[in-house]
Amino acid sequence: MTILFWRQFQILVWKNWVILSRHIYLNFLRCLFLPVAFGVFLQYCQKLLTFPSNFGLGSPLPIPAIIDKFDGSHPLIWADSSNGTTVISADAIMSKVVEGFTPTQLAGVKKVASASDIPVACPQTLNELSTCFAAIQFNDFLEAPADFGDIDVISYTLLSDGARATVDVMKHGGDSMDKIMPLQWAIDQAIIEMKTGRQFPPPLELPFSQDTNQAQQAGFLLNFLIGIRQITCLALFICYIGIAYQLPGEFASERAGLLTSHMKAMGLADSPRIISWHVSMTLAYLPAWIIVAIVWHFCIFTRTSVLLVLVTHVLLGLSLASWSFFVATSFGNSPQLAAIATTLLAMGFAIIACIYSSAGTLEAAIFSVFFPPGYYIFAIRAICGFEINLVVTDALKPDPDNGLMLFSLLIVAGVDVFLWPYLAVLLERRIYDAQNPTIRSWSRWRKSKYESLSDADASTETYSTLPPDTAISIRNLEKSFRTSFFRRKTRLVTAIADLSLDIPKYGIFVLLGSNGAGKTTTMSIIAGLLGRTGGSVTFEGGEARPPRGTLGIVPQKNVLFPGLTCYQTLRVWSSIKRPIGSNEEDLIQLLRDCDLEKKTHSIAMTLSGGQKRKLQLAIGLVGGSHIVLVDECTSGIDPLARRAIWRILSSFRQERTIVYTTHFLDEADLLADNIAVLAAPGKLVANGSPVTLKTSLGEGYSVQVKFSHDLAKNIDDLPGGLLSSIRLFAPEVYATTPSSTQMSYHLRSKDPLAVENVLLMLDRMKDTFGIMSYDVIGTKIEDIFLRLMTPVKGHENVKDKLSSEDDSQSVMTVVEPEPLELTTGQPRAPWHQALVIFQKRLLIARRSWLPQLLLVLVAVAGSTVPTFFMAGRPAACIPGFHNFPTIPLYLPISPLNTFSPFSGTAGEAVAILTTNTTPILTTPPDITAALGLSGRFVPTLNVADNATLIQYVNQNFKNMSLGAFSLEVTTSNSLFAWETSNSGLKGSAMLNLGTNILLGQTLQTSELPTSLVLANYATFPLPDVGLLPALKWAAFFGAAMAVYTAFFALYVAQERCSSVQAMQLSNGLSNPVGLWLGHLLFDTMFAVLVATLITIIFATTSNQFHGLGFFWAVLVLYGIDGALLAYCISLVTTSPLSAFAATAAYEILAFLIYLVAYLAILTFSTVDANRPLSIAHFILSLIAPIPSVLRAAFVSVNLFELLCDEVTTTTPSNLGSIMRFGGPILYLVVMGCILFSALILAQSGSIMPRQLTCQRRAKPVTSRKKSLWRRSPKLDVAAEARAVSTSNDVLRVMRVSKAYDNTKAVDDVSLGVSRDTIFALLGPSGAGKTVTFSVISGDEKPDKGEIYINGVSVARQPRVARLSLGLCPQFTAIDSQLTVREHLEVYARLKGLGRAAMRRDIDRLMEAIKLTPYVERLASKLSGGNQRKLSLAIALLGNPSLILIDEFSTGVDVQMKREMWQTLKDVAGGKAIVITTHSMEEATALADKVGIISKEMLAIGERDELCDRYAAYEVHFATRTREDAMKARMLMSEVPGARKANDVANRYEVPIRGDGCLTLAQLFRLLANKGNLEFTVEKATLESVFLKVVNENKVLEEDSHRPGLNII
Repeated sequence: MTILFWRQFQILVWKNWVILSRHIYLNFLRCLFLPVAFGVFLQYCQKLLTFPSNFGLGSPLPIPAIIDKFDGSHPLIWADSSNGTTVISADAIMSKVVEGFTPTQLAGVKKVASASDIPVACPQTLNELSTCFAAIQFNDFLEAPADFGDIDVISYTLLSDGARATVDVMKHGGDSMDKIMPLQWAIDQAIIEMKTGRQFPPPLELPFSQDTNQAQQAGFLLNFLIGIRQITCLALFICYIGIAYQLPGEFASERAGLLTSHMKAMGLADSPRIISWHVSMTLAYLPAWIIVAIVWHFCIFTRTSVLLVLVTHVLLGLSLASWSFFVATSFGNSPQLAAIATTLLAMGFAIIACIYSSAGTLEAAIFSVFFPPGYYIFAIRAICGFEINLVVTDALKPDPDNGLMLFSLLIVAGVDVFLWPYLAVLLERRIYDAQNPTIRSWSRWRKSKYESLSDADASTETYSTLPPDTAISIRNLEKSFRTSFFRRKTRLVTAIADLSLDIPKYGIFVLLGSNGAGKTTTMSIIAGLLGRTGGSVTFEGGEARPPRGTLGIVPQKNVLFPGLTCYQTLRVWSSIKRPIGSNEEDLIQLLRDCDLEKKTHSIAMTLSGGQKRKLQLAIGLVGGSHIVLVDECTSGIDPLARRAIWRILSSFRQERTIVYTTHFLDEADLLADNIAVLAAPGKLVANGSPVTLKTSLGEGYSVQVKFSHDLAKNIDDLPGGLLSSIRLFAPEVYATTPSSTQMSYHLRSKDPLAVENVLLMLDRMKDTFGIMSYDVIGTKIEDIFLRLMTPVKGHENVKDKLSSEDDSQSVMTVVEPEPLELTTGQPRAPWHQALVIFQKRLLIARRSWLPQLLLVLVAVAGSTVPTFFMAGRPAACIPGFHNFPTIPLYLPISPLNTFSPFSGTAGEAVAILTTNTTPILTTPPDITAALGLSGRFVPTLNVADNATLIQYVNQNFKNMSLGAFSLEVTTSNSLFAWETSNSGLKGSAMLNLGTNILLGQTLQTSELPTSLVLANYATFPLPDVGLLPALKWAAFFGAAMAVYTAFFALYVAQERCSSVQAMQLSNGLSNPVGLWLGHLLFDTMFAVLVATLITIIFATTSNQFHGLGFFWAVLVLYGIDGALLAYCISLVTTSPLSAFAATAAYEILAFLIYLVAYLAILTFSTVDANRPLSIAHFILSLIAPIPSVLRAAFVSVNLFELLCDEVTTTTPSNLGSIMRFGGPILYLVVMGCILFSALILAQSGSIMPRQLTCQRRAKPVTSRKKSLWRRSPKLDVAAEARAVSTSNDVLRVMRVSKAYDNTKAVDDVSLGVSRDTIFALLGPSGAGKTVTFSVISGDEKPDKGEIYINGVSVARQPRVARLSLGLCPQFTAIDSQLTVREHLEVYARLKGLGRAAMRRDIDRLMEAIKLTPYVERLASKLSGGNQRKLSLAIALLGNPSLILIDEFSTGVDVQMKREMWQTLKDVAGGKAIVITTHSMEEATALADKVGIISKEMLAIGERDELCDRYAAYEVHFATRTREDAMKARMLMSEVPGARKANDVANRYEVPIRGDGCLTLAQLFRLLANKGNLEFTVEKATLESVFLKVVNENKVLEEDSHRPGLNII
């Protein structure tokens, strides 16, 4: 078992990686690039709203002059609040400041009435930037503190932007040196000059910093960590959520595609399957997880060891992967829901964990066990607790803030990694595995009546040894299904009741039966895909299950790995089946045996239908499977491919047990060594070889006679007399009349001598009875099967009639059905058809309401619940300002001097200063005495001279808290050094100190009154707009809006993928405008509902929203545009899941780009960010609808002050401006028109170009007709082309050619179909049948030629021509949530039928096609045959003249086929019908006219005429042994012209011609001497004719014909 595990594990990992590599760029993006890029972006987010300084030691430079720094582009605001109490007026000071200004500079200096007007004139934005250079407020008279003495005080306050706190020490940059100090010195210089009359040179300033750049970054990081702990952890979580989307989708896709069940049935264990998926996807994502974790360690979690960060994040990915298995198991048949549900649940549990902020270690551990996504939130919270407290993370200790122990959470995550896959396996076994009745002890039975039969259990259940020639023994098998979980005992449906059967050890054993007979159920039980209710299935050796790997399954539908080649596919299955798989040579030989040698390295999903079936057969055979279960292996493939598969099966029949089911009776006849016929519910009614069944259960031979006259006029003499003559040799004969010139005489005799005598008599009496020709029809398996399935009512009465003397009573006349009268459809305007689609969506929503409910819940809850973030946020435009404290810059009273007293005595202050304060260096000594008494409060350290001071600063600046000041008394040159922390305010404080020293010294020298300049600093007040709460709400709102519109993609994608759209467009929906407008009308209801609910909730629960009327309009328009975008994306996706995911991803990406653009502009823009914000908005709004709704949301909650004017609050009258709600409304209206136009162009954009192309093409096509006729070498094809050009047939296809990428698909095809004709278009795969259908229906434009329906050109007038067309496609295109009647009503309205006519025609159709009992049943609950009948009824609605039917009865059981064929013949009256089929049985039963095509028309004509060209009979022998085969060969060697038929059965073709070579009577005379051989004689079928035609034209299987066969 260990060897088996490792081999299966290795091959499955290899398989997964091969499949992933097929989409290498996509998987590189989602597994590596996007997570890494997002992770790097998240760590970079800490820098988005920060302005780092450049610290160090600068050099002395003079303070720049204000005239050099102020250019007037940004206003310099000032206000006089002194009330004239200062010794120098503010106006005088400002006049002195602006001396020398240019007119531009002067225009930039603005005075406001009061200080309260400054915030309005200089409003700050998100990044605390304003439009002002700076502002000055001159303060009222300020009395100096008593300790300062009797002095005059001049006070002013400088105001600047809060974001301008950065300094560049090395380059002397930053607002403090570029704005504040130049302005401050200009004011101080003006005051000094006006006070003393002296001018001083600008001081030199020498910046230095105690902090380092590294410490600064640590501070930024600390703030970022606080944000992570609160909410940003969700963004970090999203970086790892990719595996929770991809893994469930891939895992469930294998389950939905039946790969999982078939792999397990053929030997795969659960452990390698689960572990291989886990390892494969983990390895795909692991590099990204490691890279992101390492990046986050070095950039975010710096105090946590790299190993601990790696373990934490890798465990997140592993636990998410493990938990995804369990969630995906519940959605095993819906990969879309599995992926979406896992992702949404993961995000939901992470959000809950984020909100659960009070959880301790125990609570967090319990939560994480049950909801693994929550583990990461708690783990990151614990790590942040250590990081924020600047402590090294210790996993074994509780974090300082939350008390969460990281180690416990890691243990829980490790447990999750192993626990959830195990739970997933248990759930899978319970839901999906075969449940067999246990034969264990009574106690075990009481515990569980049913158990999953594992391999270990199976190996212990043994039965009596089987006979040596028996492979499988079925005894008393029973199987019942529960149709209701809640009524477990009463709602049982019996599929098999008491079936007993022995299957021989070698050979092909065929199960036949109608739908419900139990064939597939029996096969599934044998395969282990289903459990049995009762009875037993015993394999060779008396085992309940065959040995692992000895069972091969070939299901009806292809079960193939997407992305694997043929060789890779077999390699995987070989390793699954056997501990030691087949070697490469064996696999290639098997591909060669299955005619796939040339496709060895071709992707399996790119193969043709027949080649896929061959590969599926090879899967069943690989690994040496002793038992091969083959279910409907040849359904839907062409006759050439079918025969190739027959040859493959026959080559293995002598060494394998092949159990085969089919709906083709001729296939069963040819292939089977034994046939078992089952009748519902799973009862055996016949068993034997094909020849044995025909000879023992058949009626014998029939003779079909064609007369030269109408039998209706001579019914009394001719048939009766002939019947009496035949009765001389076949006493039980009776006759039927299939047509007015034909009579079938059923001899009810199997004696070849009797047949010979009848045929000799017919030869003698040809002239007497006007006999033109006759054919002998032998008993077919079809006759046996139908007789067993449908016993003839009144059979004994028929026999009595046949023995009557009145011969006329022995003639049964076929009654032709009355024509079906239907109302002709009328063209309808697009808006009318849109209403029909709208009504259809309403009907569907009644039964399938979950997507709409989720849509509303996601949109409403995601938009309204997070409004609690904004509780208490100011609701007005600018309700007020958040005022920052004014900081005194005069050091004796400034808080910048940490130890300066604000109260108390001078003595106490001096005591504090002398013991704690780092002194200010001063030179000359005691220079601060110029400050008067206040100088005592400035700690100083005197140095000798300026050079010493600078040297000291250079050496000790790291330990200096304030700075230094020097003054050269003789030159008045001054220098101050200043420490750059506190936003550069210490520089202003030192400058103010220097100003007061200069002023004090000058005043003392001049003996003038002592004065002080008390400068202050404040940042502009920040508008109190509640930015962070609004941003939190906007994030949830944007995510909800992005996801909610993705739900609109689900139905339209499902409609397109299930071909319902194509069905509608071909059956009445002539204009795609009606289709998309109808869908839009329906989805608009929910857009309006969502918008209304959101608006009502906003209006009633919050005061944060403005302009709700406009906002409602934007929400409605966004819903409409979102739906249109979802429709467009659905056109290019392959499934509803991918459409949903692509739509949501696109909108979320646009949302993130838009939000990041806003934040980036506000962070890095120049002072005025409104213009770049507007430009970014109007550009980004072009890429998706969501930027417009986000802009409206921002405006409504006044985020980024978008609702505000510069001065006043916006009024309702201007809410509709382009910069507010008007822009989003305009953009959404225009985008909606563009998206709707794109839909129409994508769906039918070729209509107008088609008309122009056809006009240019018409003349060349017409002029070449005669030359093309002359070039055709086939007389019948040429004759058809000539006839079509002048006929008035309903359908005329004239010289049509179509090529794709320079490869001819259809070449010069002509055909005509008249009324009351069924035309069968036959050909191998790739022959051009589908392309021909497409050009007839108008879905494709022919490169050359014309198609007319009732004289209307399909190319030029496709919509008019389609009114006469009904299409019944090969696919079953039904809406699963509509009943039969609802389907017909929808299509009747699309075709323009009135209410009364609609009801009448639906009732007539239901009666004609025998669907009346099912009229109120959901179409999805119908059988396959009845679904095809429904498609036929849809095509017949509107009474079209032409019906196109593609593969009418593919995959339908034998009995249902015959009913469908009869139904089609019953309703075909008055119509031209074209069918394509791979079933020659179907073509024979239905067609009046046949065309055989392989890119060009190979043969065309009446069906009987084609058959007569290749007249032959086939003799089928039952040869169980080699001796029997030799006897048959010897016998047929005596028959002139006989040859072995080119098939798998022991059949011989015998030509019967009118040239006297061999007559039918002579053939039967020869066969009468057969000895003991069993045989039957049958007329060659249409399939034989088909094969002869394609062989004559050297048509390759599933390919075009060989070179050299072009038209001459």
